Amino acid sequence: TVSMVLAVLWLWLSLLPRGAVGLVAPRPSVHSRVAPRFATTTTKRLFRWYDAQLTKAPLRTKMASSGLVSVIGDCAAQLLTTQTVDGRRSLAWAACGALYFAPFLHVYYANLAKVERYALSRGGWSRRDAIAAQLLLNQTVGAATVNALFFFVFEVVAAVVALLVDGTLPTENVLAKAAATLELKFPTIMLANWLIWPLPSLANLVFVPLQYRVLFTNCVALIWKCVLSGLTSSPSGGGGGVLHGRGGDGRRRREVVLEGGPRVSPVSSGCVVDDDAVLRGFPRDDVREG
Repeated sequence: TVSMVLAVLWLWLSLLPRGAVGLVAPRPSVHSRVAPRFATTTTKRLFRWYDAQLTKAPLRTKMASSGLVSVIGDCAAQLLTTQTVDGRRSLAWAACGALYFAPFLHVYYANLAKVERYALSRGGWSRRDAIAAQLLLNQTVGAATVNALFFFVFEVVAAVVALLVDGTLPTENVLAKAAATLELKFPTIMLANWLIWPLPSLANLVFVPLQYRVLFTNCVALIWKCVLSGLTSSPSGGGGGVLHGRGGDGRRRREVVLEGGPRVSPVSSGCVVDDDAVLRGFPRDDVREG
């Protein structure tokens, strides 16, 4: 799939006029050219304000915008899947966006630009070749690294948020949990990445100045964070779970699904969890509620 996508993008680049893929050098301020002519006065002022903040404190500005985008994407995913919003989860996503995604992308794009300048300065490389190399790195090493590390960062941040908000500590090793989730869901995440990111990444590398690449990525990430949030929070196949219901005596009953096993009937096995959280029929450690 990756090879086919990159082959199509390479063909597209090859058919473009050479002048259409010229080097876009970073400039201190380009808001007068970037802002659309039809934009309202408010939009222009907002862009000028963002441009000024980006000049004064580039990393801090990118952290704020990435955190905001992460919250919006996670809330959208929650509303689409559960019709409710978990504030603690959204807070964890905001922290991941501000403290992980933004610094990672800030350093990542800066180093990609250095590689590009080095390749062009040595000669033998055209701008088109440099873009193709950056795109290949972006959709292989870059995408795999940022997505794999995210599982560990999110579990640690979620544990910290739970400690700060509820005063509770995780009941299991967060790194082991992240590793298990990574093993299960990483292929799906990468396939979704290759469906969404190649063309936006190409446009970002070709047309967007360096200082605005994280902003452009954040705009596309409104969709990606929604997808990533939905994929990483969905229940895994074969895991434990609980089905709610009521017994014949009117007390609330919950049918338990054993980890890696079939659904257990409380009638046939006596495995019942009721309101006072008493587990009968199986040791408590054998059951995980998901």
